[in-house]
Amino acid sequence: MFTIDNILHSMRARAVLSHIAVLPAHEFKGVRIYERGMKLSPEMVYAARAEDLMSAGDDVGGNCFVVSGGAGTDISRLPADTTVLVLDCSLTTICNDLIWLWQRCQRLRERYRELVASQRETALPALVEVASEELDTTVLILSSGFSLLAGRYRDGDGGPLLQSLRDTGSLDADGARRFVEELCYLSDSCKYSEYAFSLGGSRCLVCHLRVHNYTAAHILVVLQNNEEVNYYLGEVEELSSYALEVLNRYSGSFTLNGPFNDLVIDVLERRLTGRDTISARLAELSPRAYGSAFSLITMSFENTPQDFRWHYISNQVLDILPASNVSVYNNDLLIFTRYEYESGAGYWEFDRDLLNALMLEHNAYAAIGASTKYLSALPTMYQQCSSTIRLAKKLSSNPNQRIFNYEDYSVYMIIEMCTSDHFRDFHQGRYYFLCHQDVLRLARYDRKNNTDYLDVLYTYLANNCKITQTSRELYMHRNTMISKIEKIEQIIGESLDNSFLQERLLFSYHLIEYIEKYLGEDIFPQSFMD
Repeated sequence: MFTIDNILHSMRARAVLSHIAVLPAHEFKGVRIYERGMKLSPEMVYAARAEDLMSAGDDVGGNCFVVSGGAGTDISRLPADTTVLVLDCSLTTICNDLIWLWQRCQRLRERYRELVASQRETALPALVEVASEELDTTVLILSSGFSLLAGRYRDGDGGPLLQSLRDTGSLDADGARRFVEELCYLSDSCKYSEYAFSLGGSRCLVCHLRVHNYTAAHILVVLQNNEEVNYYLGEVEELSSYALEVLNRYSGSFTLNGPFNDLVIDVLERRLTGRDTISARLAELSPRAYGSAFSLITMSFENTPQDFRWHYISNQVLDILPASNVSVYNNDLLIFTRYEYESGAGYWEFDRDLLNALMLEHNAYAAIGASTKYLSALPTMYQQCSSTIRLAKKLSSNPNQRIFNYEDYSVYMIIEMCTSDHFRDFHQGRYYFLCHQDVLRLARYDRKNNTDYLDVLYTYLANNCKITQTSRELYMHRNTMISKIEKIEQIIGESLDNSFLQERLLFSYHLIEYIEKYLGEDIFPQSFMD
């Protein structure tokens, strides 16, 4: 770009004096020789003799001048908003150099335009080649997942970071994580940010390229002169505008920005409801996650990730669940993973520990929903997953457990519906009326005698009434367990062999868990226990 920063960069070697006014950054449209009395425009840069400019008075304010003069030139009398660069050379040389620089900027822009207009797949690498040649430094375009989309390396730049990119084509997990940590310190309002990149020891300029309101890629430029950041800013801004044209053309290939994500949002917001219509649109996409059916995993965050993190996290997810599609809705990451009814292969084949570690890293929770053949079921599945996360965050006893199955919490959702209807119909919260009478008897007995028969009963029923397995889980001798079960049957006055009774008792126990752990209330008031 033909700006004052570009002029400074090109002519600094001959500069003897400069005063750069705080003016709005803009690109000059041409070069003119200054003559006293001429009408001036801030859109032009003027070549001038020192004596002509110094005698001009306030008329030159707000304009930019490259002046022929020596070290003794006095520019103190010029208005403060005048931009002046004094060079120790003739006016003819200054004019020739400014015209050459202006033409060079125009040629560079024309080269960029030709590459974009070519609509070739190599347009992005070609843009980077030209930019690197122009800036004489390393220029890289990394995808949102920190894989190399295009790059041109200059020997000696970047240290281990760039060497890793050269060798593998992408940052490793640790490198990407540390890159993201660096970005976290940057202001969300800044399009560009210059900082010392800790991995390679080089100062870098980062520009985020946004497509459909998401960061789709990053331009990374290694700075060769720390004092000329503004020059690089202007050049990278020029490059970014053309790189965005290329990226927008292929925006459908982005994990979070393509037509699959649009389809997901249309279904969730019920703009599309017909099964045949949805299936027809899905057939056009051929997403990775579909076999005979798919399963939904919803990833919910305690703190909404910054924009550039979405693609980074989605790429981490795809490393664990490669046969998946990923989309974003309501600040949740939705993962659609293949489920094969015929072969029995499903979402459970992924590395659960690795996904749980990812949840902890991003302070997130994941719910694994049901499987279905039809995307039209997505609104229900998404609500089920969201409810699972909401319930599990309070009901789970392990704070490091971040992955939950819908089926493990479905009974609590049913209880939630029952308690809601109970309160609405009876206008009171005496939820113990929903419990089986045998559970109430055990609860009374435990409170009065400081025993644990209700918890023992639940563990026994949850282990399919197997004495050995239950005693092992409770760290209890087998004979002690048999004695406790006999005492429970004595208290309730019934045999636990009745399968229908077992089902009602389990439901009642889950009801108590929901009221006490989720609602934070005591299901049994003191008046009931007395």
